[in-house]
Amino acid sequence: MRSSRMAAAAGAVATALALILSACGSDSGSGSTGSSGNSIADKAKDEQVLNIGVKPDQPGLGLQSSSGQYSGFDVDVARYVADKLGATKVNFVPTLSANREAFLQQGKVDMVVATYSITPERQKVVSFAGPYYVAHQDILVRANDTSIKQSDDLKGKKVCSGQGSASGDRIEELYGSQVNLIRLPGYGDCVNQLLGGQVQAVTTDNTIL
Repeated sequence: MRSSRMAAAAGAVATALALILSACGSDSGSGSTGSSGNSIADKAKDEQVLNIGVKPDQPGLGLQSSSGQYSGFDVDVARYVADKLGATKVNFVPTLSANREAFLQQGKVDMVVATYSITPERQKVVSFAGPYYVAHQDILVRANDTSIKQSDDLKGKKVCSGQGSASGDRIEELYGSQVNLIRLPGYGDCVNQLLGGQVQAVTTDNTIL
């Protein structure tokens, strides 16, 4: 498979791996509230435990092994932040694009450290810190598929993106019904669909692809 940068003419979107610090209505920064109702910094200091949502299906970023262990760049960032806040233990919670805001609002996690585009709409619901990494939206296609060389070539094609992903929203904004957009829970699901020929492309941040 190969990855292709979305054409600038189509409005390639800069996205970020954002650290989510709080549930709806709280302020950003170290004063943000966690699932306990106190600030995350206070919880880390007093309880020395943080519940952090990470992606379980993105190799190199956030991946849960068959033994339940987590690894990846976002996981390392999560451990670093937790340590700096004074927490001695981190409970990782598998979190997908579709349930990030819900997990924060329901108190299932104190923060989410995962690939997460910072958008004005999302800033109304959660508070962001960062970004600590900036990525761009790309397209993943099969290596032997020469029909897709730029984003306009997605017209008339089946394209997969994650549920709750801004990348899928961007495709809908650009092309509407000209693209048959399919949203699945995780990008591993999208890749399986791509390999099986059910879709012709997958779109999300280039770091994920």
